[in-house]
Amino acid sequence: MEKFKIEEMSSNDYEQGRIDRFSIYKRLDIHNQLISFLRSLNFPDEKLEDLDFVTSEVEGYFFVFDRNKRFHLFVSEEEITFVLDTNLSKEEIISKLENYFQILE
Repeated sequence: MEKFKIEEMSSNDYEQGRIDRFSIYKRLDIHNQLISFLRSLNFPDEKLEDLDFVTSEVEGYFFVFDRNKRFHLFVSEEEITFVLDTNLSKEEIISKLENYFQILE
């Protein structure tokens, strides 16, 4: 599985958790990487059915959630951005993300 490069990322803590934002400045098909990453965060398969599409062929906003985890996906002609709202540590998120994407140094 090809690892696409995350070109921008940011994180913000808040009282109940954290928000992590990741952007890829090309509209690529990252479906397999994205689903594998979300499975590694224990999102159930039935929740991920809403993301079962070729990301390079759609545009729009998509959302899935499970208990204390929310995932937002924004796909435009120019870029793909995904936002994770969880109570997981930044280190845990990055360590799992690195299995499927290249991370900026």
